[in-house]
Amino acid sequence: MAYAGYSSFLSVPINDTGFNGNDMVGYTHYKLQQHPKYDAAVAYFKRLILGELYSFGIHVWIGGGAVRDYFLYNKITTDIDLYFPNQKHYDAAQEWIINNVIPFSDTQRSEYYQIQKEKGIIVRNLKNSLKIKYKNNDIDLVKMFRENEIETIKSFDMTICAAAVSNEGVFMSNDFLLDLASKQIHFQSLHNPFSTLVRLQKYIKKGFSVSYNELHKLAYEIKTIPIAEINPVEFQLDQLEQQY
Repeated sequence: MAYAGYSSFLSVPINDTGFNGNDMVGYTHYKLQQHPKYDAAVAYFKRLILGELYSFGIHVWIGGGAVRDYFLYNKITTDIDLYFPNQKHYDAAQEWIINNVIPFSDTQRSEYYQIQKEKGIIVRNLKNSLKIKYKNNDIDLVKMFRENEIETIKSFDMTICAAAVSNEGVFMSNDFLLDLASKQIHFQSLHNPFSTLVRLQKYIKKGFSVSYNELHKLAYEIKTIPIAEINPVEFQLDQLEQQY
């Protein structure tokens, strides 16, 4: 089913068969060889970095903004976020990074761009992620672990980011492609409403719109947070970290 006015890339059917079970309600898993466009997405991200990590037995997937960009623009305009099921696989990926890239602090500024092109650089080690430059891509190793791809995308605040790609195929919210095509923002998780408020401004500048009902959801969540639980310094640090 194609929707009038949507690009052919965004008009891929969103009702293909997926996994059963309560954890899949509202979400779909497109396995390999179910649709060439999804196979192409898996191949694209494997070429970027996933294939190399898989060759070392590391369980990892890419979720969020990079997947959104791929389906919306057919190119990546943001950081590539790598997610892991646990500390073991994160540590294995970190070890692989250390063996394959050069720490930023050990790199002379005059050498930066040449090394960046040839190998890679660890840019920053932050509270929630290890940020690297690899094959001229900005990549984050996220330190917040989820059991699987679906649990990861369930934690994202907006449906337009609720997608992930791994060796097992493409995972997404059932509203992901439709909301991307219409550039409509719908919230699915508001566990950190202040951060969502900041992110919302960014997406509005990119041409996305948000309805009154969705704004009401966000306002309600912000209103229910006791002032005593708000740490403005911590919030500002989290926002600063997201800018790197």
